Amino acid sequence: MENARINAVMILTFTLYANFMNILLIILVLTKKDILKLTEINADMRIVIPAILVTGGIINYLLLARKKPHEKIIEEFKSESEAKRKRGMMFTILYLIMSYGIPLYIAFFITP
Repeated sequence: MENARINAVMILTFTLYANFMNILLIILVLTKKDILKLTEINADMRIVIPAILVTGGIINYLLLARKKPHEKIIEEFKSESEAKRKRGMMFTILYLIMSYGIPLYIAFFITP
């Protein structure tokens, strides 16, 4: 059970980070302005990026994976209907495809 919580926190943290980077990439493509100098990742950024991921992971763990918040989430979705669960799963898959598909699309089809 603990591994499932940690895995969920890790996936959520990475997906939130990917969404943040998506926003920056979309701004870069639409305005041609590199807000965070994404094209020039130096040694400082190689320290900052993992620090952001670790900090986000700790915050997500404290907010979601501790015992009480986790139990509230389970209780909320216990009585969910089959149709609602399938629709939720479809939205989740679409969200993940868009979260990871946008940067891949930009990388392979937009940037020279």
